[in-house]
This record gives sequence, structure tokens and C-alpha cells, in this order.
Amino acid sequence: MFASQTRLFESRWLWGQHLPTALVRSGGFDGWCGACAQPARFSFESREDGTIDLREQMVCEYCDLNARHRVSLALLAELWPDTEKARIYATEQASPAFRWLRTQYARAVGSEFFTEDQGQLLAQYLHALLGQEARLHREDATDLSFEAESFNAVISSDVLEHIPDYKAALANFYRVLAPGGDLVLTVPFLDASQESLRRAEIDDDGEIKHLVEPEYHGDPVSPDGVLAFHSFGWDLLDSLRDCGFESAHWCLPWQPSQAIFSGLWTVHARKSAVDAQ
Repeated sequence: MFASQTRLFESRWLWGQHLPTALVRSGGFDGWCGACAQPARFSFESREDGTIDLREQMVCEYCDLNARHRVSLALLAELWPDTEKARIYATEQASPAFRWLRTQYARAVGSEFFTEDQGQLLAQYLHALLGQEARLHREDATDLSFEAESFNAVISSDVLEHIPDYKAALANFYRVLAPGGDLVLTVPFLDASQESLRRAEIDDDGEIKHLVEPEYHGDPVSPDGVLAFHSFGWDLLDSLRDCGFESAHWCLPWQPSQAIFSGLWTVHARKSAVDAQ
């Protein structure tokens, strides 16, 4: 299937690669925001080499969501349009994405994983986003405190790669999903690799052992960023099926009118409507 669409994927990728030549070095792209349901301008900043990060940039002027978040939230909204009854869990809370989620889903719950020092900064950031009444909730994705079958959907956006035992997190996502529930997931994806790359691990002494060049991702409360333990390949789908998910596949959206270009891979996995466990 993928091989048969190679030319299509290549043309879309090239379109995105040459986008900077059609735009100013840093600026905006006019289009339609599906999250806001209105015309919007999407901002971006070019790297030093002139390229644009089409995944983390293209931020809507109104909802403040980047392209990656807009894609995953649009998929969630398509899967669960009943915003009053759908029970949603997000592995983030102090973010514009969760702010949007709370405005759309009455029963949305979010959380963060943090140390005591980080918690104070995250709480301040959360209050700035959601108001002083918002309360920061801590959860460990590998040991979620929620009852089994608590949610209709779990959404996790670029969190899994920071968890040393990511398979334990996937098992927990499966456990808290009700039969027929959906997991929407984004991670750094090596689309040319079948096998995932383990970037670092925790040794027997509890110390971090780097296996390749360390990679850190952005953190709203730390200039040092967050260490990535994994970069995922196609075998992430096998890990999801091993956890019990009935189906799992990568989605690759493409909607230039909404500033959705190449590289926005998103995972959708579904739990059987009849739980086999």
C-alpha cells in the first residue's frame, strides 16, 4: 500500500520542502483553522538553514495550536463528535491543546508528569492558560490511577518518546479505554525504518545511559528540554496490537488550506468493542 503511493508521498513532501521559497523567511500563512472553524493566519519561524518545521510551527493566531496538535485533535473530534458525553483523557494539561480540549469536551481530563519543582512552574503556566481555578493533576502514564474502561478516547501528543518503558504506557492506555475506545497518538516517527530506535535507557543504578546522540525536545517550563528515550518506527503498530488493540495504523493527513503539510504522521488505534480481557 505504502509502496504503491510512493510518488504521491514524494510530491507532497517536495511541496512542503519548497514551501519556504514561496514564503518570507518568517511570517504567516493564510488559511482555514479547523479547530477554530474560521479563517486564520498561521505563524512560523524559519530555522537557520531556511527550512520550516511544518510539524511544530504553523501556529493558529486564535487557538495557538500548532499543526501537530490541530491534526490529532481533528482526528479525535471526528472519532468522538459527542462532546457532551465522550470521556477523554489527555497526557497533557498545561498546554494550548488541553485548553482547546476543555472548551470542546465537557468530560475531558488531563495530566502532567513532573517533579515537585517542575510542578510549581507548571501550575503557574496552567493558571495562565485556564485560570486560577484550574488544578494541576499528576499521572504516571506507566501506572495510571484511573479505573479500567474509564475513557472513550485517550490522546497523547509527543509524550511516549520520553517514557523509558513506553510499552507499559501503551498497556495502561489500553486498560483505561472502554471497549470500542480510541487512542490518538503522535510521536517522532522514522517513516523509513521498520524498527524503532532506542535512544537512551535507565541502567540498574537508576542512571540514564545514552545509546546514541542525546536528543531533547521542547519543555514549557525548562530551557533544557526533555530527553527523548525513543524514536519510533513502523513496529510501534506491532506494540499496540500486542497490548490488545484490535487495529492500529499510521495516518498521514494532507490539507494545505489548513496549513497541514508533509510529515504529520498520527497513530490511530482502536480497542475492540468486545473487550477480550
